[in-house]
Amino acid sequence: MKERDSLKILTEVLKSELLLLQTKQEVKEQKQIKQQKTPSVNLTDLKGYYIVLESERDKKQAESTLEKFKKMYQDSPLIVVQNHRKTWYHVCISKSYEWNEIGSKVKEARKKGSIKAWWIQF
Repeated sequence: MKERDSLKILTEVLKSELLLLQTKQEVKEQKQIKQQKTPSVNLTDLKGYYIVLESERDKKQAESTLEKFKKMYQDSPLIVVQNHRKTWYHVCISKSYEWNEIGSKVKEARKKGSIKAWWIQF
């Protein structure tokens, strides 16, 4: 009987240790994701029409805004692009669109919750 109780206790301790290790690993992975740099994009690399979800004056604020939108746009990579005057940072969906489709794509973004969405041509 004592041996069985000891095995049960040992099993519970091992389960607890495993759960703790898994939690630590998840926290480590989340920290790594947060520390990843926002993709920097050169304006000369962009061609076409892009959806701007929001614009910020400060790069850190733009990166924070990008993180907010990542949950909403899990299927679309997002980028932060500084305008050519270097006065604004635009949080954009990284896919470019053609002139005949950009209007409907902006409407979709607004319906999705990005009420300030607009388009820009690079």
